[in-house]
Amino acid sequence: MKRLLPALALALSACSHSADPATTAPDSGLSLLKSDTLVIAAGASATLDDGTFSLAFQRIENESRCATNVTCVWAGDAAGSFVMRVEKAQLTPVLHTNLEPRQADLGGYEVRLLDVTPYPVNGQVIAPGSYKARVVVNRGAR
Repeated sequence: MKRLLPALALALSACSHSADPATTAPDSGLSLLKSDTLVIAAGASATLDDGTFSLAFQRIENESRCATNVTCVWAGDAAGSFVMRVEKAQLTPVLHTNLEPRQADLGGYEVRLLDVTPYPVNGQVIAPGSYKARVVVNRGAR
């Protein structure tokens, strides 16, 4: 019986080990996405993957969102100008909050504009430098 207990414990520990689903690709052959959500101020930039990817939020190109204290028939749209760089490749998309295009792809990186702050308030002018864009960057998709 004393010999059986260590063997049984070893067998049970081998059965209880499982692969981490966050790092194991599914059997379908698709690679797993890695994503980051970034908030970038107008005029600023962010880098990922040791500088391989950079994203700059240049400015708001168009602001037509409905003010918070006004009743509108449409929510409106904010359009932001960006510069995406992956190594030596560059793309300068204008991304929208409610219209297309909402995303841009370059060199295995996908950038999607989620929202822009601050939100308009009736009668108040938003200073161009006070805008912030919230984006999600996905990478690793084939």
